[in-house]
Amino acid sequence: DASFNSGPVQAVKWLQRALGVAVDGHYGIITKDAASKVTDLVSAVERYDSARMNFLQRLRTWAFFGRGWKTRVDLVTGRAVALAQQAQNGASS
Repeated sequence: DASFNSGPVQAVKWLQRALGVAVDGHYGIITKDAASKVTDLVSAVERYDSARMNFLQRLRTWAFFGRGWKTRVDLVTGRAVALAQQAQNGASS
């Protein structure tokens, strides 16, 4: 969803911010390695959501489109959190 609506480079930048690695917009070995080491998936999803919302809220068109964007991001994030919880619960079983 993020890549489709804001482009793959921006989506990777949000991921890099969520992972705490250098932000360059390229999904390379450092980003891949950091992603593979995430243990708290829910927190990672929430950090990604926060980075995405911070970006969207700074756009000039936020006043016009913001309500719809927030609704969409909240829906996607809710689904991602559910999947993360499911994955974490399955991993601890």
